[in-house]
Parts: sequence; C-alpha cells; structure tokens
Amino acid sequence: MRIFCFIHLNPQDRSPQNSNFTVHMKTYSSKNLGDIQTPTYAFPFRSQFHTSFLTLLKSAFKHHFACQPLVQGLQVAVLVFAVFFGLQTGHWRSLFLFLGVTIVLKSTLVFNVYKLYKALGDKAYYRFDKYGISLMTVIDGTQFRYLTEPWRSVEKVYEYSDSIVITFKKEATIAEIVHLTGDGLKEDVKNLLAFWKQVEEGVAIDTTDDYYGEDEIDEIQDFIERRFGEIAMIGHEKKSEGVHIDLAVIEPSEENPYYTIVTIGAGAYRMPLTEEQRIDEVNMEYNEYVMCLPPDWKVLEEGPIKEENWWPIRLLKMVAHSAKDNGDAYLCCETISFEEELEAAKAKSVFLCSPLPNLFRTHYTTKTGRTINFLQLIPVSEEEANHFDSVSATFSEKIKFLLDVDYEEAYDLTTEECEALFTQKIISHFKTLCDLPTEEPIGNNDSRNAAH
Repeated sequence: MRIFCFIHLNPQDRSPQNSNFTVHMKTYSSKNLGDIQTPTYAFPFRSQFHTSFLTLLKSAFKHHFACQPLVQGLQVAVLVFAVFFGLQTGHWRSLFLFLGVTIVLKSTLVFNVYKLYKALGDKAYYRFDKYGISLMTVIDGTQFRYLTEPWRSVEKVYEYSDSIVITFKKEATIAEIVHLTGDGLKEDVKNLLAFWKQVEEGVAIDTTDDYYGEDEIDEIQDFIERRFGEIAMIGHEKKSEGVHIDLAVIEPSEENPYYTIVTIGAGAYRMPLTEEQRIDEVNMEYNEYVMCLPPDWKVLEEGPIKEENWWPIRLLKMVAHSAKDNGDAYLCCETISFEEELEAAKAKSVFLCSPLPNLFRTHYTTKTGRTINFLQLIPVSEEEANHFDSVSATFSEKIKFLLDVDYEEAYDLTTEECEALFTQKIISHFKTLCDLPTEEPIGNNDSRNAAH
C-alpha cells in the first residue's frame, strides 16, 4: 500500500521568507531532464521527518493548489456564486451542500497527512543516493535501510522556493508523493536531479564510482579520532577506481600500545545485503576497515616503505578495494583470501572482527544517512584460513581457535583487562605469523597479569 510522505529536512528553519504562500514552481520530468544542467558527480543526502503537523499540512496544500489551479479556481468561483445566490434568493441549501462536499474532499488530504505524521514520527527518514530513494528506519538506536524505490519510479519533481515535491509512478511501493522542506534545498534538488538523470541516461549503477562528500570525510575523521586516537597522518591514494581509499595512521600510545591504521573511503560503497542480513542479522551496508600493527612496526619510516613492512597495509587496501571491485559484501566473522602474489607477505588472508581495543561493535552514522561499520582485519596463515573454510564455527569458536581466548569468559573481565588481553593476543598472533619474538609484554603489566 502506498502512502503520502512529507519530510522536513530542518525543523529549526522558521525564516520569514518561507512563511508566504507565493507559488513559484519548476517542474521536471523524464521529458525535460536531459536539458537540465546537473553536477558531474552527485552526493547523497537525507531528510529527517521531525516537524510539526501544520508544516506538513501547509506543504501539502501548497502543492495541491499549485498543481490544480483551474480546479481550485473553479471551486472558488462556484463558492462565490453560491454565496451570492444564497444572499439573493435566501436559499442556503446549495451553499451548505457545496461547502460540505468541499470539506469532505479537503479532509481526505488532511487525514493522509495526519496518518503519515503519526505513523513515522521521528523514527524514519529518507535517504537519496544513486540507488534511489530509501526509507530508513531506526531500530534500537541503529539506523537501517528498510526499502528503496529506484529512480525510474519517479514521475515528476516540483521545485518551489521553499520545498521540493516528488511524485511517483503507480507501480511505486514506497510512496505516492514526498515533500521536502527546510534549508539546503538548492543543493538537494541539484543532487536529486543528477541521480535521476544518470539513471534515465542508462548509466549502470554498479559501474559508477563511490565517493564521500567533503562533509562526510570530516565527520569520519572526527569519529576515528574519538574512537581510535589522534591521527598522526593521512596517506592519500594518488590514483583510484571504484572507491578512493585514504589511510589514517594513529601512532602507539600508552593507552593503545600499537599502530592503528583505518581506511577512509571504503564505506562510500554500499554492499549488496539482503533484508534479512540488514535488519534481522543487524549488519551495516557500509564498511571501513582497521588493522593494528605492533608498536615497533615500521609504518612511518622516511622515504618509500619497504615491501616487508608494507605488505599488511597493502592487504588492508586490497580488502577495501575488492569489495567494490567484486560487488562483494564483507561481514564480521568472515575470512577473506586473495590469490594475488604479495611480495614479502606473511599472509594472503584476513579474519574480520570488531576492532581493538575492546572488540565490540563500532559504527557511525553520517549526516547523509550512511551507517558505517568498522571491521578489524587480522592477517591469518593459509592453514588458519583453510581451517575456517572447512568448518562451520561460531564467532566464539573462531576466536578460540585463532587467539586462544574464551570469548564468553572474557566478558567476566573488567574492560581494562579485556582490552589488555585482546591487545596482547592479536599483536602476538601477528608477530608469530611474521616469526618475530613475542616475549615482550604489550601495554600495562598489571592489566596483563590481571587478564591472565
């Protein structure tokens, strides 16, 4: 069943210029879309259904009158005539009858607005990207994509001075009409039309590159620093296809005694997950990837990094690129293997889990509506990768096999003890893989002893 949808982008917008009811409308359809200048690259944006019922009602009636000027004008003319007729003849029945019919017709629109307002509340919004218009919902504080209507289902787009209205074809299931109001509408309509035009011109969605907007990059960098530590440097990729992968490097500290390297860019790619994977199994559609290296690993050496030190970082970038290149979806507790020749590499496979220091889920939702999961890559040997491929094991069983840690017992430790334990085990596993000595403890000795 389709519904009327009215979305308010900025509930704080109460500027005087938006209070008038002057109608200045531009109409876009597939027929005139090709004549419109649009940005070369469109950036996703989102709406937030968080406004008053009266704001929605005003937007609905404004579009209703703007799209039916003759009908509405005729109704006004008939109403004036009915009033005049009643005054002259004293017969008011026709006037009351006409008013009753008009009220019933308008009440239908009011009812639809109210029904949607009560149904969605502040638990849903719409995201606009190259895939179409997606209904996003919030479940236990985490945001998920519920349903996406492709751009080919859009019938018309109406641009007003203070709103955007989108109507859909009959086969659409997400809505009949969507209203956007608030600030930033000029940029929103440019991106909206660019996405729509791209699809109408036959550009294959899977072949287009996926990039963050500048605001998203700033948001993600801020989140990385809050979660993992101060960024010492960012390595920028000089040449990119599919996705642009930069690397944020966090140096070892007393609190986190290891290098942390985090990708920035992989999460611009939306992985192909089913509704069951997204909602029932609580998986995010966007990933960034993390790798932790020993504190004495040569990450920031001057000049070109030697391959013997670069290979784990190369493996990190290969995972980040391969998801988009192959149209894959990488989830927690999976093992990813590569057949490519990796010079000086001690591993060609990685195990995915939540990142240090505490191995609990880490995700962040940008202002455009991407909920990005951060997954840690643990390089594993060929023997370990083959073992994971040959058995069906739970996450706890895999952690036990790989790190010799009882995941359930680790929950009984304090946070500091748990972090110290996993830090020691993951870094020691990497050193063992590289035939490096592992005797020297990592981090606070008291926490280490308590963890054991």
